[in-house]
Amino acid sequence: MSSMTTIAGKPTQVGDELWHNGLRLWAKVTAPGIVTIKGINDQSVKYAFAAGGLINGKKQLSWHQPLVFDVPSRDISKYQALLDTAHAQFGDN
Repeated sequence: MSSMTTIAGKPTQVGDELWHNGLRLWAKVTAPGIVTIKGINDQSVKYAFAAGGLINGKKQLSWHQPLVFDVPSRDISKYQALLDTAHAQFGDN
C-alpha cells in the first residue's frame, strides 16, 4: 500500500486516528496502509487498508464516528432537505 492511501479524498499519514466502523473503535495508522487497534491487555491487531478506508473490500475506516440522526417516522422532508443541501455542497466526501 502506498503512503498516500486516501480516505474521503484526504491522504492518511502515520499517527492519524481513524474510526473502525465494524469494531466501533479508534484505530491508529502505524505504517502506510496499516492501522493498529489496541485491545485488552495491550494486545494489538493490525489491519491493511486500501483507498476509501476499505479492509478486505469493505468500507470500514472513516475520519469520524458515524453521524446518526433520530428522525421522526412520518414527515422527514426537513431532514431530507438538510441532507440534500449537504450532499450538493460536499458531494460524496
